Amino acid sequence: MSAFKSVKLTLLPSSELRLSLSASSVSSQILSVTVLSGSAEIFGTELGLTTKLPTSSNLPIFTYYGCQLLIHPSEVEVGEPGPENEIIQDALSREDDDDIDEVELEGLEDAYIAAKDGDSVITSINIVNTHAQLEVMRDTARRSLMSTNEAAKEEVNPSPRVLIVGDTDSGKASLMKTLTSYALKIGRQPLVCSINPKRAIGGLSNVEGCLSARSLSGGFKDAAYVDSFEVSSASGPGTSPLTFFYGSTDLKKNEGFYKELVERMGESLAKRERACEEKAVTSPHALNEASSGLICMASERVDAAGVKLHLHTIEKLRINVVIVLGHDSVYNKLSKKFADQDKVKVIKLPKSGGVMKKEAAVRSASVSRCARSYFGVDKAGAPGRSIVTKPLMDLDIIKMESVAVGGTMLPVGQAEVSTNVNLKKLDSLTQNSIVGICHPKAAAEYNELGSAESIYKGSIAGFLHVKSLTEGDGEGGGNIVFMSPCEGTLPS
Repeated sequence: MSAFKSVKLTLLPSSELRLSLSASSVSSQILSVTVLSGSAEIFGTELGLTTKLPTSSNLPIFTYYGCQLLIHPSEVEVGEPGPENEIIQDALSREDDDDIDEVELEGLEDAYIAAKDGDSVITSINIVNTHAQLEVMRDTARRSLMSTNEAAKEEVNPSPRVLIVGDTDSGKASLMKTLTSYALKIGRQPLVCSINPKRAIGGLSNVEGCLSARSLSGGFKDAAYVDSFEVSSASGPGTSPLTFFYGSTDLKKNEGFYKELVERMGESLAKRERACEEKAVTSPHALNEASSGLICMASERVDAAGVKLHLHTIEKLRINVVIVLGHDSVYNKLSKKFADQDKVKVIKLPKSGGVMKKEAAVRSASVSRCARSYFGVDKAGAPGRSIVTKPLMDLDIIKMESVAVGGTMLPVGQAEVSTNVNLKKLDSLTQNSIVGICHPKAAAEYNELGSAESIYKGSIAGFLHVKSLTEGDGEGGGNIVFMSPCEGTLPS
């Protein structure tokens, strides 16, 4: 057996190992963790025998009952446990844990075990208690949906529709993943949603600048175009999220447009919820989704304008549970707003001590990893799942440009109006850019009726990566080589 560097650690019950990974580890998943004994979880998902560390710069590995872990390079194949497994037996034979401060392991920048009676236990208990409260709401909604009493059906108890609010690097995505994992463990199938265009999340919004939602039950049939949105009869997970393209990571750039997209998202989710409720009595899948609710990550703004955006989101997405992560000002403002209303509960959870501000290189590596995962690229320079070549003259390339009409430009006494979006046609694209693909129906409406709203307010079918451009002879010559997430022709 060839030697390799590794770290063996023992975690006591109700303790948490906090890891800080380098940009290279976040980008390429070069580190893995093997469970030698006991059990542990990351973001609510129990670790298997050997698990590649997820693409996150700060990782909490929590154990309720205690465990022994071995952190090692991902290229090492541990194999099945047993007396003949030399790697596992060698690790178990070590009497003492390794001093993690003295071991140089590529990709691992820092690691420590949080105190057993510290904030890790408090945070985990708070999350479990929050999950339990959501479960009570799900059970109540399920009983209400299953009722055949028409009078009772008129007052259907709503399933939990959760909005997670917090500042940048406050743990919003981690909490969303954990609550979703806990729900999935017991058979629930909530909708997950991110309206934070500044954050790319693998499997949901793999590209920055988007608002996305995904069903964990039957998927979105014709997901990308809202007008053809309906419940799928598929029994497996959804293959495509519902995605609206905002086109920027800066909400201040076009708040009016962002609010319009949030409203469109709310309309789409409401349409799906109504369809599930109508089929709840006869379809177990529809009943499960309708009662499981929604878990949504909000934008990162926590200033006065950000609170107004959150209130707009609460209204349009019909949120009934707001979780504020460690921000007293936002919590107080939202609590005061809904103090006299029973329909919206505002909960404050402490921010975990393991949450740290991400460096620019790590954040960039995480965004790159999400995009590469979407296109099926294991490492930089790999070909991806599919390559599509299109003549430049056959493409309509459209760029969205915002035209804001602020309060200072309006007549005295007139309220500020919604921000507008103009469409500008381009002659070509730049290499390594990522472009969204319109749905056929939206493209047809734009070409036939000149409806710009069908382009910028409609959801998109997916993304392409501009791999290279070739010049041609004559007018409109040249081709664009795209990297596509799947084989086949382009939808529009």
